[in-house]
Amino acid sequence: MKINKYNFINTFLITSSLVSITISYYAINLFFIFIPFFKKDLLSIKIPNSNVLRLNLFYFFIIGILGFIYYCLNLSYANGIIPIRQFISFIFFNSIFFLSLFKDLNIKKSTLFNAIFFASIINLLISLVRAVFFGFDLLILDEVNSTEYKARLSQHSTGFIYCFAFIVSLFDFKNIKNIMFKIFIPFVSILGIILTFSRNSILSLSVGIVSYFFLLLINMFREKKIKLIFFTRRFNLKTIKTLSFFIPLGILAYPIIKFFGIIINNFQRLFSILNSIGGSEAARLERWSYAFNFALKHPINGSSYLGVWAFDEKIGSLHSSFFDVLFRTGFVGLILYFMLLIDLILFFFKKREYVILSGLLCLIAYGISYEAMLWPGGLCLISILIYFRYNYDYINLKT
Repeated sequence: MKINKYNFINTFLITSSLVSITISYYAINLFFIFIPFFKKDLLSIKIPNSNVLRLNLFYFFIIGILGFIYYCLNLSYANGIIPIRQFISFIFFNSIFFLSLFKDLNIKKSTLFNAIFFASIINLLISLVRAVFFGFDLLILDEVNSTEYKARLSQHSTGFIYCFAFIVSLFDFKNIKNIMFKIFIPFVSILGIILTFSRNSILSLSVGIVSYFFLLLINMFREKKIKLIFFTRRFNLKTIKTLSFFIPLGILAYPIIKFFGIIINNFQRLFSILNSIGGSEAARLERWSYAFNFALKHPINGSSYLGVWAFDEKIGSLHSSFFDVLFRTGFVGLILYFMLLIDLILFFFKKREYVILSGLLCLIAYGISYEAMLWPGGLCLISILIYFRYNYDYINLKT
């Protein structure tokens, strides 16, 4: 079988961006931005003809440059690394627009889906290696000792990737036809979600699954007909499609039964928020309040991408993508960011790309209480979806 060189490179770069790679607690694996360099299309840069994208690009670029100049000239900061950190955050944030400036980079839906699968496998292997290194026996993991395991093994930056992989492996029948992937990836995804030790992973997966079936229901009413996923029009069973859906579900029985207590415990912790606010929720509310009050003082540009750590060492992290965007770019920036996400949601809904849309909703749900959308994996995913938005004619071509 002949392998497309660019497809292989793109899959590798996207996978590397989705894998949890940190150096001294910093994740810098924005490898997806090198895709245009391999295509040698750097001279073909063109901003898509979209008011939403152009407004976002112009605004986020301007406040970044002005912020860098301000921090360079502001002598009240004793730490000379401030302008450098601000500029790096500026580059990271705006990387979501980079791929959309080029046409036909040979990034297909199958490229993204395969990369998500590979990244899920690698991230799970990293968790398993960490478990062996720290001497934890996963066979005795349950809801009682999960707190001890969580302190050493949790990887919060990977939860939404497992959720997206689960959605794709079960519900995509056009781009991913390898039956082994369809059997193996749901198992990897569920085990990976459990090993994030995060109730937000459970929330993200639930949002993705519910939204997918809700979108199918809307589509049924829109087309005024019931689509038989596992049967032909003559009611003959689609054997391959049926097996590729139900066999993974059968295999999923083991991790679900094995770690049923942990799954239920996370669901209970999710709904317990409605009754009382725990220590974790109280800490988040305090940080979100700090970000909101800061944005009230700087509604136009926020901190111009500089992280909250530079203003309050005790906080360090805001534990929310949206409050982080609010803090870094102000109310104007947050509104524009919402416009960008809404534009993506409406576009993929219009195109009936329900798997992609459900994956995006997984990321958004995960981003409510984690900065997932500003981590390399989240930036990579949003960048590719924006690229899909403005290069839709190319993404369904066979690789």
